[in-house]
Amino acid sequence: MTAQNTLAVPARRAVDFWIFWTGQTISQIGSTLTATALPLLVFKLGGSRLDLGLASAVTWVPYPLFGLFVGAWVGWGTARRTHPTHQFSPLS
Repeated sequence: MTAQNTLAVPARRAVDFWIFWTGQTISQIGSTLTATALPLLVFKLGGSRLDLGLASAVTWVPYPLFGLFVGAWVGWGTARRTHPTHQFSPLS
């Protein structure tokens, strides 16, 4: 009896996955270093804790501010287009 070497995915796709995974890992490390170094740079150049706080706020405030409204808007539009009762409604 011979053992067959069967992979769940073809070898080419596995190589593509590792290239993708490596690129994403490098990108995430760069983003983390930037998120750490930028406030330190602002503090070093400005010397003020207020400048540090403002720089951090400007970086993170847009996510919840715009994310809530845009997420609700996109969710509403998607539900309206895909909901079965709206497909046959004269108002859609």
